[in-house]
Amino acid sequence: MTGTITALNTQRRSGSIRSGDGSVFTFYGAGVIAGLFDFLRIGQQVHFETGHGFRTQNAVRIQSRPGAPSSAGSLGGDKSLPRPGTSGRREASPQFLYSGFDQPQNVRHYRFSSVMRGEPAKTFTVSVDLALFLKHHVGIQEAPALCLKKLGRADPEAARVQQELTDGDLAAYASDRAVAAARKRQRRRWPKSRKTASPTPPLAATK
Repeated sequence: MTGTITALNTQRRSGSIRSGDGSVFTFYGAGVIAGLFDFLRIGQQVHFETGHGFRTQNAVRIQSRPGAPSSAGSLGGDKSLPRPGTSGRREASPQFLYSGFDQPQNVRHYRFSSVMRGEPAKTFTVSVDLALFLKHHVGIQEAPALCLKKLGRADPEAARVQQELTDGDLAAYASDRAVAAARKRQRRRWPKSRKTASPTPPLAATK
């Protein structure tokens, strides 16, 4: 089925999808293919399968719908910036759809299909040595999202069909994640700035 994302709750990692017939389906982060929940946007059109949860209809196996318009960005990342020679015009960004991986030996090759309006679909491959995930303490389940970020940052016209997640990419991601975690811990420990009234000294006893 296809539908449009109408609500997202990043804290609970859940959301809602409205299908073409008006039915509303609830979904959770675990139901998004390749763990790409963080790339979903309200107004984005997606493919999904239906299941039934307690009291509500659930959507599972959710993935971006290639070539579909989105009012708030695409699964491939942020909106594209004007490139030199375009007179400031904003050009369309490709939408990347995760389509699986191959793994000869210890190198995994993640495949993505790219669709732009008016252009034929292309297949992109991002390779990564799995030893780098162990080295930088990054979960292998995060690999598709990291590949997708790399593709989304590339110039669509100059992007190579075959790319690689490097040691530097994983090191930068691990560093950013550590900084974010430290900030989160600091916010939790930071005391609320409230002035407490000083205790009133006892009255002196009068003779």
